[in-house]
Amino acid sequence: MEFSFPDIDFSLLMPSFVVAGTAFLTMLLVPFLRRRHHDLVAHLSWIGLVVAMYLTGRLIGSDSATFGTMFLADSFSHFFNGIFLMASILTVFMSMDYLKKKEIDYGEFYPLVLFATFGMMVMASSANLVIIFLGLEIMSMALYVLAGLARRQLRSTEAAIKYFLLGAFASGFTVFGIAFVYGATGSFDMLVIAGMLSGSISPYLLIGGALIIVGLGFKVAAVPFHMWAPDVYEGAPSPVTGFMSVGPKAAAFAALLRIFSFGFAGLHGDLETLFWILAVATMTIGNIMALRQGNIKRMLAFSSIAHAGYIMIALVVGGSETASAAALYLLCYAVTNLGAFMIITLVDSSSGTKDRTSLDSYAGLARLNPIVGVVLTLFLISLAGFPPTAGFIAKFVLFKAALAQGFYIIVVIAVLNSLVSVYYYLRVVVKMFMHEPAEQAKALPLPAPLLMTALIFAVIALFALGIYPQGWFPFDGLTLYALN
Repeated sequence: MEFSFPDIDFSLLMPSFVVAGTAFLTMLLVPFLRRRHHDLVAHLSWIGLVVAMYLTGRLIGSDSATFGTMFLADSFSHFFNGIFLMASILTVFMSMDYLKKKEIDYGEFYPLVLFATFGMMVMASSANLVIIFLGLEIMSMALYVLAGLARRQLRSTEAAIKYFLLGAFASGFTVFGIAFVYGATGSFDMLVIAGMLSGSISPYLLIGGALIIVGLGFKVAAVPFHMWAPDVYEGAPSPVTGFMSVGPKAAAFAALLRIFSFGFAGLHGDLETLFWILAVATMTIGNIMALRQGNIKRMLAFSSIAHAGYIMIALVVGGSETASAAALYLLCYAVTNLGAFMIITLVDSSSGTKDRTSLDSYAGLARLNPIVGVVLTLFLISLAGFPPTAGFIAKFVLFKAALAQGFYIIVVIAVLNSLVSVYYYLRVVVKMFMHEPAEQAKALPLPAPLLMTALIFAVIALFALGIYPQGWFPFDGLTLYALN
């Protein structure tokens, strides 16, 4: 029997290699650097991420695969890799000054962000269930440690333990689901599985698909797998919370969309009702619970859950058009939510080692710091979906795609939920502009240069996406390898 190696195109792997190589380089440097020199690790990290972003841009237009079909280079993976890299760069920018002021400037923070980013890129760039799971675990292991970075604080340690235990449990569901799929089809490759779904559907395949939904539903914080999110978001350091609310959510949705909008497209009719229930429950419970929160990080945790519900509309509808609309939504959400967390990071770091994330901490903030108040207001109204911000165009495109397929009821429910969300977003604005600041409150210091750069980028992107989204997104749809 003749044995031959598959053709390997390493150029397709270069963005991932650069991120992984930078992660290893910074990890090896940390033990040999004094704590005051950890800025070098941070600068190496964002430079490596920028190089990976450039290499990703060079690959745009390719639609190919390597290592068989274990690694895909299509516009779907390029777009999501851009989201992950952008989120990581902005996270590094907003973390440097914060970590010093909170006295948690451990050098391992930056390699962990890079390893998490590498895991996300693997998840979005494969049509093989085992490789997707490998990326999921690389990402998750780094995030478990990041959540407990402030190890002297009980809340941070509690957040890490909760996230780890529940995450391990969710990983078990994912593995079990993949095992059922393999038992029913004899393959882990979605390109192969897609060709087997034209006839009768095995019940084991349905069970496997449902278990994978449970495992990835945990990562996107979909109801009823959301119980970890509020506590972990509150306990983790603010830049980590911002990163977790964007990167892992986008990676898990990339996997869900690739699996259920492509590999398991033949199961859509059987799973549509399940996705419908999950989407409605997630957006409704997320918004209702956000109304009751007195901590801005917990409020945005439930807001993140609600947005996951909106994005799940794409899974209800199915098809490449709504998958592309969900990808645009995730880009807009990433820019907006990270921008909000930049302000939260700035406010929180102004109190030194003390926590400053309660909503009462924002009373009168706009009177002492008008620019900060206005910028946070922009991000909040974008999350609520007001034009001409990115949040509006994200919801408009997604809801329009669902309406075009006749899903009127779920769109009406989503619009009503969006109206509910306006209350708790504007409640923060009211506190900033219409409440008196506390007697001991002081004006915030100027943001560090890199944080200022990140904020300026986020504000520009907020309006660029809202006013001219065509420049950022291919409205003819993202292509999936071997599908289009």
